[in-house]
Amino acid sequence: MASAKTKLPRSARPKRAKAATRGERLELRLTATQKQLLASVSLQEGKSLSAFVLESALSAARGEAVVRLSGADSRKVVELLLNPRRPNQAATEAARSYQRARTR
Repeated sequence: MASAKTKLPRSARPKRAKAATRGERLELRLTATQKQLLASVSLQEGKSLSAFVLESALSAARGEAVVRLSGADSRKVVELLLNPRRPNQAATEAARSYQRARTR
């Protein structure tokens, strides 16, 4: 029985747009526990270990932040966005002070 996936010869495969070649290598030393942790998280995100480490390092280098919240914390953030609290006196005074400074 023929396989549903048949391999086409390279010459018959569609051409992909050329990406920037990645000819540079970076090595690092880590413990087995650290590698297991990184491998586990990369698997959860559906990425290879190399892709996960590279994307994470580049995000950190660019100053991008990723905030991960627990389920309870996520619900709390949504609750506060949907039902914001009234500003306290200090926040109200700070807003007035800011408005006065802007209008000068």
